[in-house]
Amino acid sequence: MTDIVGTMDMAAGFLPPLVRVILWGSLSAGFSMWIYAMLSPQRKMAGMKTSQKGAREALLAHEGDFKELTALVRADLMLSLTLIGLALGPFLLSLLPLIFLMIPLTELYTAPLVSFGPDWLQGFEFWYISVLVVASIVIKVVFKIA
Repeated sequence: MTDIVGTMDMAAGFLPPLVRVILWGSLSAGFSMWIYAMLSPQRKMAGMKTSQKGAREALLAHEGDFKELTALVRADLMLSLTLIGLALGPFLLSLLPLIFLMIPLTELYTAPLVSFGPDWLQGFEFWYISVLVVASIVIKVVFKIA
């Protein structure tokens, strides 16, 4: 895996290391979100989110007794836990490529990427993970991934 990633990185060697790490983070985010979108039941999750919104509105509007409130809280909690259950497996599987890619990238980028700031800011990990998180959120919003 290191040889493949190293070869691909060398092909983009005309770019500064920080730009290459930003590209790796963006590509990783796209691939990870694609895996998640393909493996997770998107339609079912979107329907459950709509149901959950209704349950939360009912919960917030409730002015009755405690027994009714408990039932509303239970319904909302069950929907939340079901959503977590539906997303957890695909989420964990979508992390595997990121973990496997981060190992060779960590070996490739041992030198500081920037010359300013504390050590944690200069290293590959901060920039890769930051881009990965931001790009994943942007992809999730733009493509309406549940």
